[in-house]
Amino acid sequence: MAMKQFVTLTWEDSIPQIKLYNSESTKMEKIDVRGILNIKRHNEKYCKGYYDLIKRTHFPCITFPTSLDSKYSQCKQCEALSGFSQCLGCTGASCKTNSVKALKYCKNPHYVYLAYFEGGIIKVGTAVDFRKHERLLEQGALYSFFIAKTPTGRIARIIEAAIGRQGIASRVAISQKAKNLIITSDVDYIHEQLLYTYNKLVRILDKSCTQYFIEPVVNNFLELSSKVKSLFIEEYEQITLFGTSKELVYKEYEFISHPEKIQGEVMSVIGSLIILREKGQVVVANTKGLTGWMVEIE
Repeated sequence: MAMKQFVTLTWEDSIPQIKLYNSESTKMEKIDVRGILNIKRHNEKYCKGYYDLIKRTHFPCITFPTSLDSKYSQCKQCEALSGFSQCLGCTGASCKTNSVKALKYCKNPHYVYLAYFEGGIIKVGTAVDFRKHERLLEQGALYSFFIAKTPTGRIARIIEAAIGRQGIASRVAISQKAKNLIITSDVDYIHEQLLYTYNKLVRILDKSCTQYFIEPVVNNFLELSSKVKSLFIEEYEQITLFGTSKELVYKEYEFISHPEKIQGEVMSVIGSLIILREKGQVVVANTKGLTGWMVEIE
């Protein structure tokens, strides 16, 4: 059985893939998230390395396999090499980084998007032009509008912050993203909610922001949710995974935030969540909980 480091779950060309580091070959490897998976976590955790957004390549940690505190997934050296540590939480008001990589990346055109999450939550976010759809999929955003296109990332962040001040969420908890597994809202309703928010922002935001607004570009990845939904709906039962009510009948499932294994038949992937079925049991595994850990793959 091969022992490799679990680096991340990523989306490429709308296909979810698990990225692994093979310390023997010193190469990064990928496996498509489909079919039967059997991944077991071991007790060793190391730095995940860093992703170079300019070269669009993931590099392993230079000090691998130095052990890492289980609370972290990256060492200080790799954090610095990524070049984006000072960009976290950026609102565009002032640039704090002196990283050449970050500054170059920020000069790329960016989009500002509004994404709908089950339960009526609308989130604002930004995405670089060359990874705009992958970004949405990694966020678990199945239905969204691109509402603005900017020449730089900094301007996109300024618009994002301005929208956030209007009460629009800029972050969505993993538990809330998980609710997008089964979207019960009608597509027309989702569209209306996003369009209403867009039109409201056009009216109330300053022209310094709205000059970059575009006619909304609809991104609809709901077919991912539909694939899950078709497997969860049984005769006479509308199944959703979260909570209870008088109107709906709910099915048992297990949500695992820090999985020790990812085992079973892949039903679907939403964001960083893998939905599996094993011996009739439904398991929703958060792959972020495996980042940096050594795993055994059958």
